[in-house]
Amino acid sequence: MVNGSNPPNQGAATLPSWGAVKRLGGIFVSPTEAFRAIVQDPDVLPPLVILIAISVVTWELILKRIGIAQILRSQLEMSGRASGMTSDQVQQYISAGSKYAPIVGRVIALVSAPFFILIVALIGLAIMKAVFGLQFRFKTAYSVATYAWLPWVISGLLSIAVVLFGDPSAFNVAAPAPTSLAFFLSEQSVARPLYTAAGALDVFSFWSMALLGMGFSEAVGEKIRARTVFLCFFGLWVILVLLRVGLAAI
Repeated sequence: MVNGSNPPNQGAATLPSWGAVKRLGGIFVSPTEAFRAIVQDPDVLPPLVILIAISVVTWELILKRIGIAQILRSQLEMSGRASGMTSDQVQQYISAGSKYAPIVGRVIALVSAPFFILIVALIGLAIMKAVFGLQFRFKTAYSVATYAWLPWVISGLLSIAVVLFGDPSAFNVAAPAPTSLAFFLSEQSVARPLYTAAGALDVFSFWSMALLGMGFSEAVGEKIRARTVFLCFFGLWVILVLLRVGLAAI
């Protein structure tokens, strides 16, 4: 067991230092080598700034191009609640929501990435300790999780493209990019549990889980295979999706 520090990785002592640009690009072209460098010298600022910036820019463009009123109306219609409301009640709901929703959205855009990455890092540490009896620094776990989240930058860019060039009236804030099955479905035409499951089937979720497997494997000196770590995260993801689907069916 490794206590309080990263386990040695073969070749890590002689591995040349990777700069921020090389690390960011390496996650997409040579993730194993990139994570080896990240584990040797963990950092979070460059990828975290990029993730937050993409989130903030996407939300601001949504407000400008789509409009908060359209978003609230769309969410109300997709939930099915609009069918039981009068036109005055719908307008009242939109007017009230328009006052606070943009601010709430901006706060979420700022804190969502750091918060979810924190949860993922803690889960990774828990898996390694509880399942495999291995420990390493929280800083390393948070760095690995942050870099593993980088594929979502591409998802954000695709969302921006949809906002700028797509039909504003058809925009769905719950599935803004063509990376999940939910983007191609209408919540009003399929059962809610099915739509929830379709929303969870996002290619970037699997990409990030694969990177988490590689990163946490490197963090413990490859004592555990990346595939094994991936399957641990995948199993937890399946449980979470089943819970969400179950709630949607209620």
